[in-house]
Amino acid sequence: MVLYIGLTILVVILGYFVNNTVTVQSNMVSRAQMSNYVLVAAIFLLLFSVSACRIAVGNDYWGYSSIFSLINQDRYVSTEIGFNLVVRIVQYFFGVGKASYLTVFGIFALGTVGFMVKAIY
Repeated sequence: MVLYIGLTILVVILGYFVNNTVTVQSNMVSRAQMSNYVLVAAIFLLLFSVSACRIAVGNDYWGYSSIFSLINQDRYVSTEIGFNLVVRIVQYFFGVGKASYLTVFGIFALGTVGFMVKAIY
């Protein structure tokens, strides 16, 4: 819990220094723009790393682990076709097990955190 509270405080502090009212110049990157890029990238990396590297964290972790096993066994699951396809592709390349679970969580964390940070910016 201390990790998540500390992460929240750090992200809020980094977000405070982002100035999204900076005018964009077409041929050069200003110091303020570069500062924004670095701050937003740091926020993304912090949130993504915590989201992608979760092992047995959250109420849904074991449920998704069970779904991954059922998808591997070609059994019926109530998840979306695209989700099932991503899981199958990851399992094909990484095998079945914790490595593939972390990869699937990482892929979806990449998209989720990326869209969220972009929307907030």
